[in-house]
Amino acid sequence: MHKRIFLTSQSLLRAATIVVFFLSFSPLSKAQFEVGVFVGGANYQGDLADGVIIWQESKPAFGALLRYTPMPYLTLRANYIQGKLTATDYNSKFVTTRQRGYSFSSNIREFAVVGEFNVLGKTNSANYGDFSFVFNPYIFAGLGVASTDGTPVAPEDTKPYPFPEQGAKNVFLSIPLGLGMKFQVAEFLSIGIEWGGRATFSDYVDGVSKNGNPNKNDWYMFGGLTLTYCFESGGY
Repeated sequence: MHKRIFLTSQSLLRAATIVVFFLSFSPLSKAQFEVGVFVGGANYQGDLADGVIIWQESKPAFGALLRYTPMPYLTLRANYIQGKLTATDYNSKFVTTRQRGYSFSSNIREFAVVGEFNVLGKTNSANYGDFSFVFNPYIFAGLGVASTDGTPVAPEDTKPYPFPEQGAKNVFLSIPLGLGMKFQVAEFLSIGIEWGGRATFSDYVDGVSKNGNPNKNDWYMFGGLTLTYCFESGGY
C-alpha cells in the first residue's frame, strides 16, 4: 500500500502574513550572516499523483544558501536548490488512471528569496569564546523561480500521442512556504532541518495539464538538512 498524505497548504499560507511583523522589532547591533549547504529530498503533487504526495517517489535534492539576520525575529535567505521529480500513473488508486499509464521524470532547479520568522527571537553567536547552544524554530515564506527539463511519456500505443503538450512551459514562479528548526552547535556552526511546499503559478511542473486536470496547479516540495557557517559584520 502506498503511503500518502494530503498537503496542508492552508496552514502554511498563514506564514506569509506573519513575516511582516518584523517591522516592530529592533535591529541587531551587528548584522549576522550564514553561508552553507542544503541536502535532502524533493517530491511533487500534481496530475500524476492523485492530489496527494507519494512518498516513495521522493528523490535526492541539494543546494546552497545564504542567510542574513538583521533583527532577532527576522532572517532573510537566498537559496538555490536542485533536485529530481518523478511520478507515474501506476501509483494511482484509480484503475482508469493506471490504465492511462502516464509518467514523468525531470530535474528541477529553484532560486528563491524567503523570509524566516524566528519564533523565539533568538540569534546565533559568532564571536570567539562567546558560544551558547541556540535552538531557533522558524516559519518561512517567499518567492522563487523554478525550471524543469523533462517531458512526460505515455504508452507507445496511445493515439494520438499527447506529449509534449502545446503551450507547455518549463519556467515558472513559485511561493515557498514551510517550517524548520535551527540549532547552533558550535561557535561558528549551525545545523537545521526544514520542510517546505512550493505553490506554483503553473500546471506544467510535470508537463501535464490539458491531458490531466487543467483547473489545478502543481506543487513541489523540498525537505532536508542545512549546515551553515556563521559570522558577523561590523556594528552599524
